[in-house]
Amino acid sequence: LEKLIDDTIEYLHSIIVHFPIALLVLLVALTVYVVLRPGSAMLQTSWLLLVVGTVGAIAATVSGFVSHFPYEETDLHGVIEAHQWWSFGVTAFFIAATIWRFISRRRGSDCGRSVPFLMVVLMGTGLLVMSGMTGGDLVFDYGINVRGVNPLLDRQASMRAPIPTCCHSIVGVRGVGDPSETTCGPREYRSGGEPAAPN
Repeated sequence: LEKLIDDTIEYLHSIIVHFPIALLVLLVALTVYVVLRPGSAMLQTSWLLLVVGTVGAIAATVSGFVSHFPYEETDLHGVIEAHQWWSFGVTAFFIAATIWRFISRRRGSDCGRSVPFLMVVLMGTGLLVMSGMTGGDLVFDYGINVRGVNPLLDRQASMRAPIPTCCHSIVGVRGVGDPSETTCGPREYRSGGEPAAPN
């Protein structure tokens, strides 16, 4: 249980972040529908999506800010900081959009069905895309908070025969050398990865 709690805290940002992304992207589609159909009953639903999505964005930003501290003194700090600034921007943007719509609703004229609000939501989604892309780079290019080994790569590695010590393998992007590509020249392998008997 203690490990579960520790892992949950460590990966809280990864757990939370996908919810506001989904909700705010869905908000765009629903806002387009409401603008095209002003009398639609979906206006209230789009308001709920905006509120819940913005609250989720705040939670994701805070959890992400907290989780970056272990990397503060590493070479990855600059890459993480770029993602942080995009995330701060998109969160602030949707907070402002929520406040604007809240005020308009209090005045009896919901701006959620207006074209200017749609433009604001589209711009916010552009920021969201940039935040998501830089966040994806942290995971897939730099391996932030990634543990374990991909079982597919592990299986591929186990299928390969040992590389002779006299040869230097060409290491691929995934860090697994291809025994058929060495500085000593290609070798023949039987099915299952076993080297063929010498002629």
